[in-house]
Amino acid sequence: AQGRSQSPCPWSPIIFVLANVSYLAVLTPAAMLSSDAIAVTFSNRMFGYLAPIMPTLISISTVGSLSCHIMTSSRHCFVGARNGHSQTLSFVTVNYHTPAPALVFLCILSLMCLSTSDIYRLIDYAAFVESMFILVAIAGLLYLRYTRPDLPRPIKITLGIP
Repeated sequence: AQGRSQSPCPWSPIIFVLANVSYLAVLTPAAMLSSDAIAVTFSNRMFGYLAPIMPTLISISTVGSLSCHIMTSSRHCFVGARNGHSQTLSFVTVNYHTPAPALVFLCILSLMCLSTSDIYRLIDYAAFVESMFILVAIAGLLYLRYTRPDLPRPIKITLGIP
């Protein structure tokens, strides 16, 4: 059908903004700052004895998100290896065509992350590493855009700078 979005992505920011507006309508800023989990505090005020449903829904959402991340991470390593980065990770099993070396590599990294007993240190470390990867990717894209403007790009976004 024309005019209808085929992707849920345009709805994500709308739902996010509406959730935050509902939090602000029910909770004071002081209550939000003192809360360990704003959605749980919100559900306690809104739903009364049905309040435990919010942590349950958050847990289900987290498991779904983690499942998607687990399924795609090994493919990212695999595709990177197929494009010339660490050729060892590009191997697949003969019977199932799964990137077994990439899965083992991610398993080892996950076990290393689990070796810390301080969850806040792990969160800080993961956020820092992810931010550095994003920074390097953006810097590389901008560098290639200025030094090699004639390269074919499947997606080109107009920047505010030339």
